Amino acid sequence: MKCRASGRILIFLAPDKSQSSLFPLIQRHVMPGSTIISDKASMYVNNRTNESHIEGLGFEHFWICHKEQWVHDIFTQIHTNNIERSWRSLKSYISGQKRTLSADILNTYINAFVAMANTDKDAFFDILMTIFATYLSS
Repeated sequence: MKCRASGRILIFLAPDKSQSSLFPLIQRHVMPGSTIISDKASMYVNNRTNESHIEGLGFEHFWICHKEQWVHDIFTQIHTNNIERSWRSLKSYISGQKRTLSADILNTYINAFVAMANTDKDAFFDILMTIFATYLSS
């Protein structure tokens, strides 16, 4: 998830891409009534009727069908470029490691990536130095 207003991201290790795995995360971390923009994956949109499954959770929902386009022709704010970029950056951040990581290790990488992405670079350095100083003094 990526908030367009703040630029903050949230990434979770989910067991699968089902509604039962993803929708509780959306409901827990997105304010009711917010606008959600996604791709047209079947867990988000009924592809036969073009009805949103997310709207049933109390959100406004717009989607883009990547088979047709990446950015809506008229409403150019309807795209998934921001979260796609974050996902690509996370994969790059992890790619230097072994091909398979345990869920615990992978979650550690995800949490570190999210912390770095959501924190000003100078502030992040200060936070790390405080952690190291605390660790070394104990």
